[in-house]
Amino acid sequence: MVDGENRKCCTALVAYGWGPLMNDLVERILNSYQSMRPLDDELVADSRKKISRYLENLASAGQRDAKLLTLYGLAYLKELHEGRDPKFTGC
Repeated sequence: MVDGENRKCCTALVAYGWGPLMNDLVERILNSYQSMRPLDDELVADSRKKISRYLENLASAGQRDAKLLTLYGLAYLKELHEGRDPKFTGC
Protein backbone atom coordinates (compact mmCIF):
# COMPACT_ATOMS: atom_id res chain seq x y z
CA MET A 1 0.00 0.00 0.00
CA VAL A 2 1.35 3.38 -0.96
CA ASP A 3 0.44 6.60 0.79
CA GLY A 4 -2.53 7.97 -1.17
CA GLU A 5 -1.40 11.56 -0.83
CA ASN A 6 2.24 11.01 -1.76
CA ARG A 7 2.61 8.08 -4.12
CA LYS A 8 6.39 8.05 -3.69
CA CYS A 9 6.24 7.30 0.06
CA CYS A 10 5.35 3.99 1.64
CA THR A 11 3.28 4.11 4.80
CA ALA A 12 4.83 3.12 8.10
CA LEU A 13 2.76 -0.02 8.58
CA VAL A 14 3.81 -1.36 5.20
CA ALA A 15 7.44 -1.03 6.20
CA TYR A 16 6.66 -3.46 9.02
CA GLY A 17 4.56 -5.75 6.81
CA TRP A 18 1.39 -4.68 8.63
CA GLY A 19 -0.74 -3.87 5.57
CA PRO A 20 -3.29 -6.68 6.02
CA LEU A 21 -3.22 -6.36 9.83
CA MET A 22 -3.82 -2.62 9.61
CA ASN A 23 -6.79 -3.15 7.30
CA ASP A 24 -8.23 -5.72 9.72
CA LEU A 25 -7.75 -3.37 12.68
CA VAL A 26 -9.40 -0.48 10.87
CA GLU A 27 -12.40 -2.62 9.94
CA ARG A 28 -12.66 -4.01 13.48
CA ILE A 29 -12.62 -0.48 14.89
CA LEU A 30 -15.24 0.77 12.44
CA ASN A 31 -17.51 -2.23 12.99
CA SER A 32 -17.27 -1.92 16.77
CA TYR A 33 -18.01 1.78 16.70
CA GLN A 34 -20.90 1.40 14.27
CA SER A 35 -22.51 -1.21 16.53
CA MET A 36 -22.87 1.61 19.08
CA ARG A 37 -23.37 4.59 16.77
CA PRO A 38 -24.13 3.96 13.09
CA LEU A 39 -22.38 6.20 10.55
CA ASP A 40 -23.43 7.06 7.02
CA ASP A 41 -21.28 5.85 4.12
CA GLU A 42 -19.49 9.19 3.71
CA LEU A 43 -18.49 9.30 7.38
CA VAL A 44 -17.33 5.68 7.23
CA ALA A 45 -15.05 6.42 4.27
CA ASP A 46 -13.63 9.54 5.94
CA SER A 47 -13.20 7.72 9.26
CA ARG A 48 -11.42 4.82 7.55
CA LYS A 49 -8.80 7.21 6.15
CA LYS A 50 -8.33 9.03 9.44
CA ILE A 51 -8.06 5.86 11.52
CA SER A 52 -5.55 4.40 9.06
CA ARG A 53 -3.35 7.49 9.36
CA TYR A 54 -3.71 7.48 13.14
CA LEU A 55 -2.69 3.81 13.42
CA GLU A 56 0.24 4.40 11.08
CA ASN A 57 1.43 7.23 13.32
CA LEU A 58 1.16 5.05 16.41
CA ALA A 59 3.00 2.18 14.70
CA SER A 60 5.76 4.47 13.48
CA ALA A 61 6.17 5.65 17.10
CA GLY A 62 6.71 2.04 18.17
CA GLN A 63 3.23 0.84 19.16
CA ARG A 64 2.82 -2.69 17.78
CA ASP A 65 0.22 -4.29 20.08
CA ALA A 66 -2.91 -4.98 18.02
CA LYS A 67 -5.22 -4.89 21.06
CA LEU A 68 -3.92 -1.52 22.18
CA LEU A 69 -4.06 -0.15 18.65
CA THR A 70 -7.71 -1.24 18.49
CA LEU A 71 -8.50 0.47 21.79
CA TYR A 72 -6.69 3.64 20.76
CA GLY A 73 -8.48 3.61 17.41
CA LEU A 74 -11.89 3.29 19.10
CA ALA A 75 -11.07 6.15 21.46
CA TYR A 76 -9.89 8.26 18.52
CA LEU A 77 -13.05 7.54 16.54
CA LYS A 78 -15.26 8.33 19.54
CA GLU A 79 -13.52 11.66 20.06
CA LEU A 80 -13.66 12.39 16.34
CA HIS A 81 -17.44 11.94 16.11
CA GLU A 82 -18.62 12.74 19.63
CA GLY A 83 -16.09 15.32 20.82
CA ARG A 84 -13.94 15.31 23.90
CA ASP A 85 -15.29 13.89 27.12
CA PRO A 86 -16.07 16.89 29.35
CA LYS A 87 -14.92 14.92 32.42
CA PHE A 88 -11.33 15.22 31.22
CA THR A 89 -9.70 18.63 31.02
CA GLY A 90 -6.51 17.53 29.28
CA CYS A 91 -4.35 18.49 32.29
